[in-house]
Amino acid sequence: MNLLNDPAVKQMDDPTASSYLTELAFSSEALRLSDRAYVARRGHLAVVNLPDGLGLWLYDLASGSEADPPLNLSQWTVGLNALQVTWWGTTNLGVSYIILSSDGATNAHFILAVRRTSGWEVSWASDEEPDWWFNARNATLAVAPDLSSLTLTGEALSAATVFYEQGDAPHRTFQTFWRRRGDRYILFPPPASYPSRREWMWHIALASPYATLVEFIERLQARDIRGASQLTSTPEVLSAALSYGLDLPGRRFEIIAQEDTMITFRDRQGTLVATFRASSDPDGTRWLLDSLTPFGAASATATPPR
Repeated sequence: MNLLNDPAVKQMDDPTASSYLTELAFSSEALRLSDRAYVARRGHLAVVNLPDGLGLWLYDLASGSEADPPLNLSQWTVGLNALQVTWWGTTNLGVSYIILSSDGATNAHFILAVRRTSGWEVSWASDEEPDWWFNARNATLAVAPDLSSLTLTGEALSAATVFYEQGDAPHRTFQTFWRRRGDRYILFPPPASYPSRREWMWHIALASPYATLVEFIERLQARDIRGASQLTSTPEVLSAALSYGLDLPGRRFEIIAQEDTMITFRDRQGTLVATFRASSDPDGTRWLLDSLTPFGAASATATPPR
């Protein structure tokens, strides 16, 4: 706090102050991690990520540390490489930050802090919602200026029951919308309004050939033949899928090749090539399964979007 109150630091903009604090920390030669510092200020408030994974803190620079000690927003900050604060009035702030994982992927996090009569406190944190804040991998997070809503668009690990999603395998991109209610955020529409979590995930998956293929096979294995048929361009595609046994419970596949309108996938029973066609829909473009053939068949060519 004393450093942030230094007259020279007060005159710096936030990026310069962040670099200055980082340089001071590294000059000590005592750091174990390469994490840098981040500073975001408004008025007498400052959100600071301390180097060496020492946490994310909220400081009130107008108060003495004993009268109004800093608030630990999060102690899990190893790998933090981006920070943005949304200020709303004098009693609400939202902190968005990105953590870089060891595998090179990023993960988005969000914290809501509110000022009460007893002082600042964390009222909601995305890390407390792991079952529903599940699509934070390589995600973008849009925060409403008044903190009324959050829109998270990103991937999830191992979200499909019919495909192995490991390493560089394709992943669906999901978009979740959170509405603020009081001092918390609630998913909208609520997952409980769907028959199952899997159906909710079909609904929030962004349109893509891979998303269609996942939903198609999952519906087949759930014996939802009617729902699966609505994802195909012709009845022949559904018949082919059933003849190849894609409806057999327990079959799980891996993607071995993917192009704009073609996906090649396999399991121990064989390798298939799926092609897709873009189709206009009142809610936007969606992808229909246009053909399904064994690998190497002469007809296994991509169909351009219409």
